[in-house]
Amino acid sequence: MEKKKYYVECEEGASQYDEYDLTNQNIVSACYVKAKVKEDEGNLYIEALPYPREEKDIYSIQSLICQLQL
Repeated sequence: MEKKKYYVECEEGASQYDEYDLTNQNIVSACYVKAKVKEDEGNLYIEALPYPREEKDIYSIQSLICQLQL
């Protein structure tokens, strides 16, 4: 069964996870935000990263994905 994903809108500089109190809760359902870079569109790992996504965060998750695929 495929898990349904949903996209949310975020203001610039905001995170799609701002509504969660992550001091008491560290696991939440993923909320996806459309990628700003065409090459990242549809990459759920990147689209689930909270904004603001920094280049180092994207490279970090891509490195992790590569390691998991080995």
